[in-house]
Amino acid sequence: MNVTTVHGTNNAMPVWVTIEEAVNIINSQRNVNITESILWRYAFYRYFPLSVYFQSPVILRRVITVKNKLLLIKIAGDLVSRLCYLSSEGFLKNNGWTVKTEGEFMSLPCCVMDTPLLGYECAELQISLARSLRLPLPEKGLHNTYCGLLVCDNNYTYQVFEHITLEKRVTRQLHRIPEDMVACYRDKISHLAFNRRYQDYFPVYHFPGDACFVVKLSHIEQFIRTFFPVSSTITPTISTPVSRFLWLACKHNDAIKDMTDNPYKLVSVFEQWAAAEGITDHLSGDTLKKALKRGAPV
Repeated sequence: MNVTTVHGTNNAMPVWVTIEEAVNIINSQRNVNITESILWRYAFYRYFPLSVYFQSPVILRRVITVKNKLLLIKIAGDLVSRLCYLSSEGFLKNNGWTVKTEGEFMSLPCCVMDTPLLGYECAELQISLARSLRLPLPEKGLHNTYCGLLVCDNNYTYQVFEHITLEKRVTRQLHRIPEDMVACYRDKISHLAFNRRYQDYFPVYHFPGDACFVVKLSHIEQFIRTFFPVSSTITPTISTPVSRFLWLACKHNDAIKDMTDNPYKLVSVFEQWAAAEGITDHLSGDTLKKALKRGAPV
């Protein structure tokens, strides 16, 4: 795992964490109480950058873009070519468009890559969001079906490929179309003459089973600064002895003693008293709750 040294010490922190770990980091640093579903939702709307951790090797090739838009090409050819190089949706709809790539096919330079959320990784994000909210899973998901699985770095967007034989690719692709249509296509393919042992690079149109979304620490830090900035106002602290006096005063006041266990209800009483005395300061229910909790007998 890639690690980075923090604050010049020998303590090493991973450059990425899981979604669950990201929740814990944000909650502990800003004393908030967000959930995984909240982070998934921020990610879906592009406010929380996600990365993909590939546990198994994959192959990448650079995607051609024109004015920041993906360039598409049309795949023509026989049944086997269209089945192997197109997404299952494109194949079934006889839509031959796919994203255009260029350059060498290269091994994954790092096991963790950022994602633009344009291809099938966006559909996988929707599944994670739906599961976290206990919603029905999306039937198709919102994504560009021509793209396949995409990742990116600071310079380029890449499409994920696999390098296998035509025979294996045909078998995998047939598993991704409706069962009632498989027999028909398998029969047609059996009558075609082609080199089943020929190996080529084929676009990946699914999220690998052993891949998962993760978050880089640098992205978490930026997210915290943007959405949970440190307040510029200084909140005065209440010492333990003062908290004891406050708790005793409330507990032995017949008018409010029954509300000491419900500080948020009690704060309205203090606001009335403050207004009667001409005090206009904002009174925080959270501050009162912490003070009463600190002052209560152990």
